[in-house]
Amino acid sequence: MARRIVDLSFPIDGTDARGTVRLEPLKTFAEHRANITLVTFDTHSGTHLDAPSHQIPGAPALDRMDLGKCIGPARVIDCTAKGPYQMIDVADLEAIADRVGPGARLLFRTDWSRRWRDPDFDEGYPAFTVEAATWLTERGVALVGIDTPSVAPCYRPVEFINAVHRPFLEAEVVLVENLTNLAAVRQQAVTFAALPLNLVGSDGCPVRAVAIEE
Repeated sequence: MARRIVDLSFPIDGTDARGTVRLEPLKTFAEHRANITLVTFDTHSGTHLDAPSHQIPGAPALDRMDLGKCIGPARVIDCTAKGPYQMIDVADLEAIADRVGPGARLLFRTDWSRRWRDPDFDEGYPAFTVEAATWLTERGVALVGIDTPSVAPCYRPVEFINAVHRPFLEAEVVLVENLTNLAAVRQQAVTFAALPLNLVGSDGCPVRAVAIEE
């Protein structure tokens, strides 16, 4: 059976609009007979995963997360009708209730990722309401991915940002943010994988996220 892999990750190339990524030579082949690059980034650069400790002091860090949630069947949810500053709310989720249940992995497509190079990329993107985050968590989802900078609107007050994250992270739902290229996924049902580095004590990590179509 033919298999198609769709890369859902932004490149880590030092051109992150937030300016948090640097790649510079540490050793060169000319001097050391090997090339080694020093990479500097924050744990939420590019396409990344949030650990519960990102927003909740004392909660599990990256190395204590259940990796089984990071790989498995997933559904792509079309939210491309959402425009700037429009939220994904409970009414939107009730329309897909038949696809939401314990262990579900949901990838929300807004196509906001097409604005990656825009200076206002972090402003006005669609995100979840607190009620929507709670609704998903109460139904036992394992993973939520979205092709915007965050599940929460980071252009809103920090109290609201934390309130959106909290239901997910308290329930140890895996959050994969800043996905891209969901428009290239042809099937609603795919196998999804997004594995972080084993950074002990970390609050998150960039991931190489992929959708696998059979």
